[in-house]
Amino acid sequence: MRTLLYLCFCLTFALWPAAGADVKEDLRSPDSKRRAKAAEELGKQRDAQDVPALRGLLKDPEREVRAEAVAAIVSIGTQHSLPPLIEATHDSEPSIQIMAVDGLVNFYYPGYVQTGWTAALKKFGTSVKGRFTEVNTLVVDPYVTVSPDVVAAIGRVATGGTSLEARGLAARALGILRARAAAPLLIQALSSKEKDSDVILESLRAL
Repeated sequence: MRTLLYLCFCLTFALWPAAGADVKEDLRSPDSKRRAKAAEELGKQRDAQDVPALRGLLKDPEREVRAEAVAAIVSIGTQHSLPPLIEATHDSEPSIQIMAVDGLVNFYYPGYVQTGWTAALKKFGTSVKGRFTEVNTLVVDPYVTVSPDVVAAIGRVATGGTSLEARGLAARALGILRARAAAPLLIQALSSKEKDSDVILESLRAL
């Protein structure tokens, strides 16, 4: 019996690298669903070495693939995740911008990203109005140092995001990160021609 268990263990261990290689091969599949599924699987494995491969999907023509790539990078959550998440804030899809901003905040405030919420964003582009119904009380500890590049990236979304919801949530993120350097950007968000109560309110709270 022990011999059989040992053989099963050895077989599983031997096949494991091959399975991982197959997943990475699927990142280059002509089938967008396979690319998206591969990104999702890599996110579950949480290996920082997969970040470069996932970053390559940020330019994928399919929104679903890009969303899964961002979600996987957020899930991995190391310092190597920051540059691709900054890149993802430039995406034309509001839900992906929001996921990227949430992921950046989550690096400095672990637990900020809720798995269910991220899933709703990446799969359905769910409206985010519900997130403005409660006053945000989260804030990083004073000793936490946030990268200026992260602050600048979120600030760009706060002033020029592709939806008012993305701008409002980016303004909220700046407040959570104590991003005092972003004050000029928040003031700019307040003076935007596209007046929106959520954007204005979150900008004022962040200031």
